[in-house]
Amino acid sequence: MKRQKAIFAGLGWLFLVMCFQFHDATVEAQQGPDPRIADIVSTGKLRVGIGLANLVSGVKDPATGELRGVAADLGRALAGRIKVEFQPIEYPRPGLVLGGAKNNAWDVTFLVIDPARAADADFSAPYMESDFTLLVPAGSAELIRVDNQAAGADLLRAGQTHAYAAPRPALLGMSARLPGSRVLDDSFATISFAGFVPKGHEQHLAYVSEFLEEAKASQLIKTFIERANLRGMRAAPPAKSN
Repeated sequence: MKRQKAIFAGLGWLFLVMCFQFHDATVEAQQGPDPRIADIVSTGKLRVGIGLANLVSGVKDPATGELRGVAADLGRALAGRIKVEFQPIEYPRPGLVLGGAKNNAWDVTFLVIDPARAADADFSAPYMESDFTLLVPAGSAELIRVDNQAAGADLLRAGQTHAYAAPRPALLGMSARLPGSRVLDDSFATISFAGFVPKGHEQHLAYVSEFLEEAKASQLIKTFIERANLRGMRAAPPAKSN
């Protein structure tokens, strides 16, 4: 008799669990997709603009044709969050991607922040950043600071400086091929990357911005950077609250 009661009790709990699961599924179905991206959900795909250049943006695996890179990984992760297909819209280089904003060729892209790009698209707070610094030959001195451009020109004219300026990840790669050279710890500018959406899609931008902040907090950006082996690149700090 006790055994029968235990079985009935177990079945009762199972029935309750099934009821709760059915209720949750029903509520989710009734709520529908996030209204900010409901139009994207209705198409069943997220169009992501990708400039084929490097692992910051995207490169194609020569054997499989698969896209690799931080921007491509972010596109896949965002599509997964929305629960739609990831559809890359490819361009020969990142500089051409923004042209697609004028005719809504893509829903989102991930590019370097440039104020001039605000004419065609709106962008999020930075999700990733690096800096500009100098590659110097063996035996060189530290970064020389001057008071003005004229003083800097005088040093160059006298042949007292020998350096190459570029983003830190590029210089780290170059330094590995130039024995004795080194990349300075100092930097003179920051380069930041953000999510972009075409003008007139403020709700899309709000959703993308939320996704990127979560990706920073969860270390997902850091994971993508490490997967691409992008030395000198880092996740941006959290966006400031308004």
